[in-house]
Amino acid sequence: MIDIGIGICAVSLLKDIAKYMKDRSKKDPELFEMVAELQSIIMDMVATNAELTEMVHKLEAKIQLQKTLRFDINTETYWRGKNDGPYCQKCYDKDQKLIRLRNHDAPRWACTTCNSFYFKPRGREIHEEREKQQQIELKRHNEEVRKNNPFRNRFL
Repeated sequence: MIDIGIGICAVSLLKDIAKYMKDRSKKDPELFEMVAELQSIIMDMVATNAELTEMVHKLEAKIQLQKTLRFDINTETYWRGKNDGPYCQKCYDKDQKLIRLRNHDAPRWACTTCNSFYFKPRGREIHEEREKQQQIELKRHNEEVRKNNPFRNRFL
């Protein structure tokens, strides 16, 4: 790619040539027009080169990110390196945006962008244990209510 400095020097040199040609344009106006057209083409090339350089830098940054990004299959989240994360899998896969997950409750993280929830390591097990415990407590409660219900014998 062309260095921006080289492009600026070329444009500057063309301006000097154009000034020199201006005095001589009465003798050769066609040559002056060709130099002006060449100057326009070089300025377009410099602008295009700057855009392409910016695109290359963005793509290099994206490649570097992908090299450091890893997917944790257990939590279904992305991590950068060993300890930087977790990031939302849905947001990254859909929009290539790294959205850091927030603590929601003991066993889960939440994404504030797409409202997805992810279990922390052992979070699914903790969640399932809580649900089992709640079911056991509900069953005990229902049995206690049936046992202490003064009207139970009347309807049986």
